[in-house]
Amino acid sequence: IASFATPNYSSDVLYIIFTCATAVCSMIASVSIFVVFLNHISNKQYEKLVASNSAFKDLGLGFVALLVVPCVLIMLLGFDFLVFINVVLILSLVIALLCSVAIAAVLLGRFVSSKILKSKNASVYQVAMLGAITFAIISVIPVFGGIFNFMLIIAGFGYIIGEVIHNFVSRNKKPVSKKS
Repeated sequence: IASFATPNYSSDVLYIIFTCATAVCSMIASVSIFVVFLNHISNKQYEKLVASNSAFKDLGLGFVALLVVPCVLIMLLGFDFLVFINVVLILSLVIALLCSVAIAAVLLGRFVSSKILKSKNASVYQVAMLGAITFAIISVIPVFGGIFNFMLIIAGFGYIIGEVIHNFVSRNKKPVSKKS
C-alpha cells in the first residue's frame, strides 16, 4: 500500500533518457550513412539540397510515395519470378528511408543554422550534426515532436523520390535535333 502512495518517477526518467539516447544514436547512424555517401555528392547537389525551398512539394511527394511504393512492393510479392527483384527494392526503400532521416537532419540543421544562429558559412558536417541534435531534441516532445519528425522524414523521402524521378526523366529524354 505504501508503494501506491509514493509515485515512482525513476522509471519515467529512465524512459526519457532511453528515448533520448535511442534518438541520438539513430540520428548519428543516419547522418553517418549520409556522410559516407557525402564524398560522392558534388557541391552542386549539396547546394541544390540546401537551397531547396519546395518543402511542401517534397512533403506531398514523400507522403504519396510512402503510400504507393510499399503497396506496389506487396503486390509484386505475388509473382514468383519477381521475388529477388522485390527484395532488392524493399532493401532500397529501407535505405532510402534511412537516408531521408539524414536529409531531414541536414534540412533542419540548415534552418537552425541560418535562421536561429545566423551562420551562413557552416560546413555540411556542422549542419548535419546540428540537425541531428535538434532532431533528437524535438523527438522528445510528446505529440508535436513525433508529428514534426515524421513530417521531416516524409519531406526527406519526397526529396529523394523527386531526385530519382528527375534523374530518370532527364536520362530518358531524347535530344531534340534541329532539321536544317
